[in-house]
Amino acid sequence: VESAYPTQEDTAVVIGQGMIGQFSALFLRMYGCKVVVCDIDANRLEEAKKAGASATVNLSDPDAEERLQRIGNGGFDIVVEASGSIPGMMLAHKLLRRKPQNYSKDYKVEPIRFYGREWPRLLVQANYIQKEEIDPFFFFKGEGVIILTPFDRGVEERQRVIEYIRSGKIDVSAFLKTICTPDAMPEHYRKLQK
Repeated sequence: VESAYPTQEDTAVVIGQGMIGQFSALFLRMYGCKVVVCDIDANRLEEAKKAGASATVNLSDPDAEERLQRIGNGGFDIVVEASGSIPGMMLAHKLLRRKPQNYSKDYKVEPIRFYGREWPRLLVQANYIQKEEIDPFFFFKGEGVIILTPFDRGVEERQRVIEYIRSGKIDVSAFLKTICTPDAMPEHYRKLQK
């Protein structure tokens, strides 16, 4: 999330409210973004609302995409795809703010450096189990978008998250349902595998 350089001026939407989506929304709120979340699970959306989401949208609703477009005023600056599904990725593409089409009188596109970090950012935070391939050039035909993937993270990012938790910048109490001793961890891991 930090790689997208979120700012208070940015609007963001997080698709999927599993652990990764919740954590992404938390980070975006920490940077002052207006964060909208969506999922198909009403309980997850209720938790997101309690955690401070600006708006929630149930993707099971027939007008979900239309509502998201209205909330995002036609597109979001940052779109986080955390559902791990092909429909989630397809929706992410549709929700990205489009780069302004400022053509000169000769119909030339503005140079890339003109937009700098103001391009919309797509953060692909999920792992995809479905083996369908997605051609990014089908989605982004010459439009500026920065795509960040989980492979762009390193040890430094993980260490920074731990420091944020340790220093109290990030409150993880919403993520913790059970606290156990280190001795009990093997048993809890076995339960998670079932």
